[in-house]
Amino acid sequence: MKFLEDHAIWTEKVLNLEEIQSFLSVIAERERISSESLPEIVVMVLPYPRNGIDSPIAHGSYLPRRNQIRIYPGLASWEELEGTTDPDVRSFSEVVSKSGAQFAQRHVLTVIHELLHVKYGHDENLVDEMSEGYLGEFLAGLKCQQTRSASGSEPVLGAAPSDPEVP
Repeated sequence: MKFLEDHAIWTEKVLNLEEIQSFLSVIAERERISSESLPEIVVMVLPYPRNGIDSPIAHGSYLPRRNQIRIYPGLASWEELEGTTDPDVRSFSEVVSKSGAQFAQRHVLTVIHELLHVKYGHDENLVDEMSEGYLGEFLAGLKCQQTRSASGSEPVLGAAPSDPEVP
């Protein structure tokens, strides 16, 4: 149980990183999801009951009546996460540089997916397609930021690498 609690704490820290929160704000703005409609994100300790402990996929659910997104852990194997849940994580780039990147990306994808359900309801095909697109944009934006940070330029989060407004 301690392992699952540690993983939930780590997941919550990752999802609360500035890069992720900023990008979720970008998505909400683009999709015209009002700030009053933004759901609370709750990280659950135990896996989604129907998935089971060995499910490799993080599961999320949007509960409109509670205005809440719940993120459940998905763990392919306990060994895969060993040593990846550093409690002092400070940036998503730091997470990506460690082996926990695949888990963090799954959780980010899950949050994006559930956030899009706020606007698009049960249109699963559209939400799946848009979620993948937004995750790709997020990861490309991180690469762009890392390049700019290395060159001394100011990073621009939420702008696609080919965006003409990016200096």
